[in-house]
Amino acid sequence: MPQFQSVEALVYDRMSRSCVNNADLFCYACGEVILVSQRRSITPLIKKAYHLFFECKLGDQDKKWAPHIVCKSCAIRFEAG
Repeated sequence: MPQFQSVEALVYDRMSRSCVNNADLFCYACGEVILVSQRRSITPLIKKAYHLFFECKLGDQDKKWAPHIVCKSCAIRFEAG
């Protein structure tokens, strides 16, 4: 199980964009912790569906600190459209 820092440390790390917790441990859409077997990459189709559903574009996908993963359940829902 991953170890998490205190809230104060997370806020500081988030501000400096050097968080020690891997963003890809969580689903970008629902925020749940994802087991390795349930991880799915964010595809162009998922990006478009995310934008239509949340009215917000996914950005900074070229950055390592940005989430690049959704859970299998969210991927299925987005792809089913």
